[in-house]
Amino acid sequence: MRSFPRIRLIATVTGLLLGGTLIAAMARMTAEPRAVDDTKSLMWKKLTQAQGLLTALALEDYDQIRSGAEELSLISLETLWTERRSPRFSQLASEFRWSAERVRRMAEEKNLEGATLGYTQMVMSCVECHKIVRNTETTAWIR
Repeated sequence: MRSFPRIRLIATVTGLLLGGTLIAAMARMTAEPRAVDDTKSLMWKKLTQAQGLLTALALEDYDQIRSGAEELSLISLETLWTERRSPRFSQLASEFRWSAERVRRMAEEKNLEGATLGYTQMVMSCVECHKIVRNTETTAWIR
């Protein structure tokens, strides 16, 4: 009869450990999709804004070019993933913001060719960055 309290104690401790592990795992599972969802949402927002910027360039709408570049720069600042990546990734994020600033500045000067060049550089930084991401992790939010 003395073994029952010992078995009960072992079962209780085991249950608490497994329960704690399960709770920790569930917390991670709920946190990770939110981060992926946030990233997905921001990336779609960024893509939509970039498409709008291309339209503004084609229509030579300098106000829309300027505001589109400003919005893209702000979206890139909303994203915190650059802190979790390689120095190359951080460099590309900086190049993206620099290119967006160039587009904005060229729009103010009503320089369509300069704005278009800045846009092209911005797109190049996006493509390079996504190559890095594809090679380092699953990018389910893109698909």
